[in-house]
Amino acid sequence: MMKRVLCAAALLAGCGGDGGDKPDAAMTFDAPPAADAPPAADAGFMTAPHQPLGQLIPHSGKVLDHPQLFTITYPDYPLAAMVQAWGDVAVTSSWLTQVGAEYGVVAATHAQKLVLPGHSPAMMQDADILPIIEAQITSGALPTPTAGNQYIFMIYIPSTVMLAADLQGFYGYH
Repeated sequence: MMKRVLCAAALLAGCGGDGGDKPDAAMTFDAPPAADAPPAADAGFMTAPHQPLGQLIPHSGKVLDHPQLFTITYPDYPLAAMVQAWGDVAVTSSWLTQVGAEYGVVAATHAQKLVLPGHSPAMMQDADILPIIEAQITSGALPTPTAGNQYIFMIYIPSTVMLAADLQGFYGYH
């Protein structure tokens, strides 16, 4: 009980005024706090020391300069509308052409939003992914890749699907 009384007394003492006759409501905070020393002359923005950024070296592979995005989801994927909208925005925003310009990316399209038939599997391993996409190509739900096309099949797996060891730690796959 004595600890509570001492604690309450300390809190009340801390709420006391500054000893002046002005109430707290009359205090204003419009003026900036006084500085100990005048600020140094404005030197403008300066980059902090850092390691140089990595360089992307073009190899002999083809650059997807006009990629076509295919968003693939399961009917029980709770974020389907969001990832489909992201696909719409990503390919039409200036971001893609700005970051891709030095690599030759000119424009992209969101070619299709496919919802797979049936619910997602309880478990998935690496070897399951390609057959899912191939089955949709065989059924005609997705186009057949041919030389020269620039298809990107992006499949979203619900978090409720248990991933086998060969997919642990993967957040993207290409």
